[in-house]
Amino acid sequence: MDLDNFAQDLELRGLAEVTRNVTLWTVKRYLRWATQKGIKPEKGRKEDILSYLAHLRSKGLKPPSIANNFSALSSWFDFLVELGQLQVNPVPALKKRYLK
Repeated sequence: MDLDNFAQDLELRGLAEVTRNVTLWTVKRYLRWATQKGIKPEKGRKEDILSYLAHLRSKGLKPPSIANNFSALSSWFDFLVELGQLQVNPVPALKKRYLK
């Protein structure tokens, strides 16, 4: 994963430093979780993201925190789409259905 370029992208988008840091930390946590599970996170598979949602809920995260996590992940998947590494960002459809 090219997190350095993602960090530069966040900066170019004009996001505040604290927002950039939280977004990067959140994405790194997802990538770490995926690696531990043997998941290829850059594939953006619905099943994997739903498994991560279940993981966050099992940790006791409240809906606003989970929504923040998924907003950060959505930014990362948008970045992958922009690079041509992924066809579609899977997060918006999942947020609509599972994060109400």
